[in-house]
Amino acid sequence: MNTSLALLNESLCDHLLSTGMWNDWVVTTAFYSARYFIESCLFPLTLGSDSYADFDEYYLDRNKHDDFSRDSHQSRITLVHKKMKSAHDAYKFLYEASISARYDGYQVDIEEARIARSRLALIKKCCLPETTTTPIKT
Repeated sequence: MNTSLALLNESLCDHLLSTGMWNDWVVTTAFYSARYFIESCLFPLTLGSDSYADFDEYYLDRNKHDDFSRDSHQSRITLVHKKMKSAHDAYKFLYEASISARYDGYQVDIEEARIARSRLALIKKCCLPETTTTPIKT
């Protein structure tokens, strides 16, 4: 399921990038596509004797512990850092850029939109190495 959501968001991201409009949504859809690629790559997950079918199950279980009081996005970023180091910087960039795009004035220039798309391509390559992704040039 997560891979199909990742591909759907990626397709929308590419379409929006090709129009040159709504760059805030290019960044946002790039982030959500990356999130779904990451989740499809990481789960199911086994940590020691604990197994998790999906991120929600992981987060709910881990959040029961007093020393684990992160929001779900920070928890996901930390998990990516631990389990997918090669995707961490790109994922964290997309998360931060999407927060800025959605809540800090919606002003995203075309260059930032292209960078977001290229970071998505890197994450997709980490999760689906047999797939090559070439960002749309606008």
